[in-house]
Amino acid sequence: NTERSEAQISTCQQMYGQSADSRREAFSFSAGCFEGHTFHVSPDPYFKIAYTINYTAQHVDICFGARTTGWLGLGFYSQGAKSDHAMINTDMVMGRVKQGVLDLEDCYAMGLETPKLDTVLGAEDQLLMKNGWEENGATYLQFRRSFLSHQLDEYDFAFTSSMHKVNVVYAYSSINSDNFVYHGPTRGFAQLPWNLNCSDNMYFSLQTSSCEGCDRGR
Repeated sequence: NTERSEAQISTCQQMYGQSADSRREAFSFSAGCFEGHTFHVSPDPYFKIAYTINYTAQHVDICFGARTTGWLGLGFYSQGAKSDHAMINTDMVMGRVKQGVLDLEDCYAMGLETPKLDTVLGAEDQLLMKNGWEENGATYLQFRRSFLSHQLDEYDFAFTSSMHKVNVVYAYSSINSDNFVYHGPTRGFAQLPWNLNCSDNMYFSLQTSSCEGCDRGR
């Protein structure tokens, strides 16, 4: 039905337009979730990631938040992987707080579609110390992920203590929906600084968040 399809498209455009208007308003995250973490990355004004890496115990504690009372997601993908899109074969963490109840899941994106639960794919949910809440129009999610091989499966990103940076993809509901539907314009990419100790003849570049070779004479 052509008329119905056009009406549905118009409704979606209005919803995303209204959400875009609200995103232009002044906003600031609550500090609680992010306090005490070593690294803070804000890839856009309405999405923030904070994390602390324990290089000895081999785990990372992550808090991420978004200006939404709907779902949000954070994915990790390999710097060396050849792919047409960062959402293809990507380790994802998807979450929401629905009617006060936390739903935070270890997932895997096979393509440009809703990521599948690791447990549905025959693996395990490897997220530890899960927590999450909504506060003043934003949602905050926390978890721990181990680097240890016995706590990883084929759908988990292989973090190591020695990598210099981690590529991430993120998205969140622009219309405050708890249903894992298309996110619209509220998505993007970022790089997380990881191990800042560079080897000999290398230095850490603040511009690229990675170790680079020293120029002659430097």
